[in-house]
Amino acid sequence: MFDAYLAVPYTDKDPQVSEMRYEKVTEIFDALTLRGLAIHSPITVNHRLAPRMGGDWTAWEAIDRKAIPACRIMVIYCMPGWHLSEGINHEVAMAKELNMPVIMLPYGVGIDLAIDILEHEIRRAEGAS
Repeated sequence: MFDAYLAVPYTDKDPQVSEMRYEKVTEIFDALTLRGLAIHSPITVNHRLAPRMGGDWTAWEAIDRKAIPACRIMVIYCMPGWHLSEGINHEVAMAKELNMPVIMLPYGVGIDLAIDILEHEIRRAEGAS
């Protein structure tokens, strides 16, 4: 079981935007992992596959349907454009079907604060299980 599923918007017409999103989410993923948390970040894990998988969310749906139930909470890192992301909308819908807590992590929050917020929310989710 993963502690959290870390979702961010990814696909963009500008490949530099997708690359920046990958770098930002991977920075948070690294910090949380080094703190001992088990995080699933589909963008961090699958960034190299994106050109072969395509930008349409349906290409990722089968993977998400297996990965999301394996997580305690879903964390949306609210980068610009997150609310327009088709992938995030589908991921949140899946989390809600599973009664999984969905946590909004403000964009630009410092790593230390992000860790504190997520550790608190993971402990809270563990207590509810």
